[in-house]
Amino acid sequence: MSAVNMQLMSDEELEEMFEEYEVFLKSLSFPIQEQIISQPVDLKVYIDSQTSIYAKTSNDKRKELLASYIDYSKQIETSNQIMQRKRYIVFSVPVKQQTNKAFEIAKKTAFTNENHIINGLLSLKLLARPLNNLQLLRLLHVLFDYETAQLSPIQSDTIKEIITGGTEV
Repeated sequence: MSAVNMQLMSDEELEEMFEEYEVFLKSLSFPIQEQIISQPVDLKVYIDSQTSIYAKTSNDKRKELLASYIDYSKQIETSNQIMQRKRYIVFSVPVKQQTNKAFEIAKKTAFTNENHIINGLLSLKLLARPLNNLQLLRLLHVLFDYETAQLSPIQSDTIKEIITGGTEV
């Protein structure tokens, strides 16, 4: 979920935003939790792009500078110096019975609730999107083993899918 810079808002804008948020919350027919979780910054894509540029560079001085910059970026990524705060909205849908039909009903309800949240936040000019399997695995990794998640984040979602529910966990 994205964030809003409230420091730049006037008192009237703040009041309007809080009123709209209250309307959004009252429109929900199910409980939600809002979580802000500090997570390590993932610079892998950036480091890979710099490494690609390095491989194509013929200028020795530029190569030396790029190599130094890549090493520095790797050090930042594995240190506690830079964190990102990610916002999550969490909700649950109970599965009433251990049947496929009950599971499908719960799944449909979850998608309906998800769309209600996404559209409600969009009306507040906030962007929200559901996590995919890899993002969920990385979040759980951070929650259960922060230090390892920082040094060696999960790179593949080859672990059995856990978002679909059912008997897969």
